[in-house]
Amino acid sequence: MNPSIFSNPVIIFSSIWLTILVIFRQVDFNFFVNPNTAVDIYIYTSIAQFILIYFFIKKFFYQPDFKVISFSDDELNNLNFFLNFLFILWFSLYLINIIYNRGTPLIWLLIGNGKTYLDFGIPTLTGFINMIRAFLLVGFFILYLKGKGIKNLVFLTILVFSAFNELARGNLIFLFAHGLAIYLMLYRINFKKFLFFLTGIIAFPYSFYFLATVRGTGGFDFSNFLSQNSEGYGILTWPLIYFLQPINNLYHGIDYVDVLYFPYNTIQLFVPSAVFTFLGFSSDYSFELATEAFNALPIFANLIADWGFFISLFFMGLIQIFISFVYVQALNGKKDYLLIYPPLFSALLLSFFHGYLLSLAVVAYPLILILYRIKEFKIDFSFKIERKSRNFKGFTKSP
Repeated sequence: MNPSIFSNPVIIFSSIWLTILVIFRQVDFNFFVNPNTAVDIYIYTSIAQFILIYFFIKKFFYQPDFKVISFSDDELNNLNFFLNFLFILWFSLYLINIIYNRGTPLIWLLIGNGKTYLDFGIPTLTGFINMIRAFLLVGFFILYLKGKGIKNLVFLTILVFSAFNELARGNLIFLFAHGLAIYLMLYRINFKKFLFFLTGIIAFPYSFYFLATVRGTGGFDFSNFLSQNSEGYGILTWPLIYFLQPINNLYHGIDYVDVLYFPYNTIQLFVPSAVFTFLGFSSDYSFELATEAFNALPIFANLIADWGFFISLFFMGLIQIFISFVYVQALNGKKDYLLIYPPLFSALLLSFFHGYLLSLAVVAYPLILILYRIKEFKIDFSFKIERKSRNFKGFTKSP
């Protein structure tokens, strides 16, 4: 393993948030509010805290003499066996989801029945389906990168199409980020690869145009969001709106927050929605939005609404400790941590858009790894028992 510097969680988190803080002050839309100084200080403090935590964790747990990670053929074969089993499970659940909803957002769009991506899914089950899909993408991508057959590319295509089929930008980008994470953990980026990624970044804004147009929730008409006498920002207008509107909601809503000192908003992210409803709670967040047209909120919003500025920084610190530890152990060559890291990387990358770090798909993700290790143990144990049995028979004399 020769990880890229861009796989580092501190660099990802810091780069995203510093970029947002700078760009927000350079653009103007008619629903944008003025930056909030308290929120800015909170974000800068969170970045500084993450940097200190990471260097502390690395100092005590990093093993510089053990950097290389490699997958043996047996390990790749076991992973392939488990992924095929898991794919059948995921595909079955995904079909149940489609049958239950009588179609998918893409199908609904094509037949024009008026339903949208917000109508798709089964409470709680859909979260687990997305979590399994993310693990499958990571696993099949590892097999593909290690040259284990073109069929893995077919599996990857099916997984990506299933996400596109839902017409949900967040789910699709979150899934892609898993693949990016595992690639950056396994390979450094040379100049040729840098040009490739740069081309992807330049082309990225068009995906917002395309999905917004296909989904019927925006497209090219952004005139309603422009300030007077403003002509917009060309092809970057929609990406800028989506990139900056979550922090705009945070700036706006912070003045209306009554701190609960109870994790009401936070637990909605990781407690199964069916359980939350059963307990008699509503699913409304305690956060005022700048405009109902855009309802995304960054990772900080729910923590601040529940605990206020100071206590929520403590909880952010706990999250940052865990992420730093997982990343450092992955650098040490421990494969379990390598497999756990992609959802954490993805959540950090999209921390400006949603509280993925506290979502069920991330919190419960290690359960799949536990299932994989149990399955691997059973395979290995059965093989050893069979081998010992044959060796024993070899020493048995014929009557």
